[in-house]
Amino acid sequence: MKTQEQIKQEADAAFERGKNYHEKKEYDMAIKEYSEAIRLDPNFVLASVNRGRIYSRKNEFDLAIRDYTKAINLNTTDVSAYLDRGRIYLLKREYDLAIKDYTEAIRLDTTNARAYFGRGHTYRRKKEYDLAIEDYTEAIRLEPDGLSYCIRGNCYAERKEYDLAIKDYNEGIGLDPTNYWGYYDREEIYYKKGEYDLAIKDYNEAKRLNPTTFNTYINEECSFCKLPHQLTNGSLAIGNDTFICGKCINNAEIMEKIKLDNETLYFQIIKNYQKYLAFLNEIDSTNESIEVGVVWLTGLTIDELRIRAMEYVKLKPSEAIIINNIPIHKNQSMELLEGEIFKKHPEKNVEVSNLGRVKQSDSVLEQYDPQNNGYLFVDIKSTRKTISEKVYRLVAETWLERPDLEEPLKNIKSYCYNTVHHISNNGYDNRIENLMWVTEWQHAMIHPWININSFDSGELSDLFYSYAKINITPVDYQRIINIVKRIHQLNNDEIKSSGKYDYMGMQRNDWCNDIIEAMEELIKKDSSHSIAI
Repeated sequence: MKTQEQIKQEADAAFERGKNYHEKKEYDMAIKEYSEAIRLDPNFVLASVNRGRIYSRKNEFDLAIRDYTKAINLNTTDVSAYLDRGRIYLLKREYDLAIKDYTEAIRLDTTNARAYFGRGHTYRRKKEYDLAIEDYTEAIRLEPDGLSYCIRGNCYAERKEYDLAIKDYNEGIGLDPTNYWGYYDREEIYYKKGEYDLAIKDYNEAKRLNPTTFNTYINEECSFCKLPHQLTNGSLAIGNDTFICGKCINNAEIMEKIKLDNETLYFQIIKNYQKYLAFLNEIDSTNESIEVGVVWLTGLTIDELRIRAMEYVKLKPSEAIIINNIPIHKNQSMELLEGEIFKKHPEKNVEVSNLGRVKQSDSVLEQYDPQNNGYLFVDIKSTRKTISEKVYRLVAETWLERPDLEEPLKNIKSYCYNTVHHISNNGYDNRIENLMWVTEWQHAMIHPWININSFDSGELSDLFYSYAKINITPVDYQRIINIVKRIHQLNNDEIKSSGKYDYMGMQRNDWCNDIIEAMEELIKKDSSHSIAI
């Protein structure tokens, strides 16, 4: 029988193995080892905390809360467990519980800047800006950093104390000149104050610091204030040539000038804006995130969304293409089929036909569907090993010219044409006329069921901001939620891997929470009369 000391040594060894897997981001193996450590030593506090952190990364929030709670019950003075559990409650929008945990962390350690920041952020989510400012101020006193100043500036902006907001943005940018969101937030305030030259200057600096983000997300220039803006907050496109941002629509001076210069355009704007407001009323919600998450995303009313949904085409099983009474993919005859031409693959030691057959060493290779999911493979032999290759990629690489992109787009993975799409959605039809090169996010737009876990946050954002081109149904709303939660998780992972506190990622994920709330609201509203697709 093992002694207590031997059991403790085994628990410590399992914990160290878990830490190694944790650091390598092999989370399932890390959970397995941490669980073994907890099984051997049920009082192993740090094992519970670390397992909870992995569950948090995996968005398994209830399991994370269970582990943090156990750690707290074992050690009621563990500040990190309160902070971690408070952060999960914040992400779950259980704000009162989050405040309770952050407050307890502050009671245990009055010098913990992260605790003040987390509680301040929770108050900000509840729109209790006075309390939020108090906590951000204390966090700044303890650990001054650019992000804290900028977020406190956002609170002042919400209270329309614009000069104080600009002062905080100035401090934040001074501490971290690479913080592009500081410039972007300050641009918003300069716009509201009518200081358009300063607004444009800040916008351009934000874009210079992060060109990928701003090229992707902010690609419309208002015809009146000349600032680039997202299609948000009531922004409207009038015809093909005129775009007016939501800020200008709500600027009485600008609207009066438009009316004097072009009365027809003025009434077009008013008419479209009234339609937009009617849409918000139809959803029966005052949540401003509906405005950001739905109208801008789709540009359609509920009825238009439902009509568009009826055009949705369900994926059909792959079907063999028959020539001479034999499926092409099963025909291994060396005789050419009608209209067939073989061409050497540019890199691999095979020849590929325009009809989707593959030849190596004077024999046509057998094609098979290993996962029975409608996609064909062949085994290509080399001197040392045999490699399984997708038939459709071999055909596309051999026969189809891939679109060439200019700088800087060619360096952005989500814009590159690295994915092959079957136009008919029939994976057994690998004739060249049925294949085309697309980007990853274009393909995910075509096939909403594609697994998003292989996408990075930038690619997911491209997909999200392009989703208006897809038929939006309650099923699609859920997919959007999944995409945003995945971005949320990746943002948190990025923050953690950078070595900074978790709270640094909260502002970046605010919009994620807004979109999730908006979509969940729509799912509830539409669930009783959604269209079956």
